[in-house]
Amino acid sequence: MKAITDIETGGFSKEKNGLCEIGMIAINENNIEVDSLSMLIKPYEKPLHLQDFKNQLVSYKDSAMSVNGLTVGELINDGVDARKACEMIVEFITKNNITSFIGHNIESFDKKWLLYFFSRFSSYDLTELSVTECTMKIAKDKLSLKSYSLGSLCEYFNVINDDSHRAIGDCRATLDIYKQLI
Repeated sequence: MKAITDIETGGFSKEKNGLCEIGMIAINENNIEVDSLSMLIKPYEKPLHLQDFKNQLVSYKDSAMSVNGLTVGELINDGVDARKACEMIVEFITKNNITSFIGHNIESFDKKWLLYFFSRFSSYDLTELSVTECTMKIAKDKLSLKSYSLGSLCEYFNVINDDSHRAIGDCRATLDIYKQLI
């Protein structure tokens, strides 16, 4: 099976900024949702070489947080510890026999973040699931549009994303777009 995957972050630096949220939807061979996973991630420590006396935890840029609508308080109160989050993802992957990931701009963004996150907080080798399909790349190969952003593709395909810039909402929109692209 495959997993539609999306993340939300507190900025663009994997080392300095925090991973805020992870969403995954397991789909069967008919591209039907069979299971889902969504979680916020508690703030965690930066790598040792980037820590100083004032700032040991990853940071969250206001501009990034305003896009996804999350607050650091929500991450602290409702988030899952980084190591526990990795365990939950491995359980999800194993339980659903996930062999590959699908995402929007997954190769350039989500995959790199997840590989880095797992390299820090899990012994599970996520690179074994390095097979990915990118809806942005598929759309660029099949369509001629001015923009290939998730929002633009939602508009093009009349996909309603009521939870835009949140991991599970973007997963569901990506799944709908994926179905139309293939």
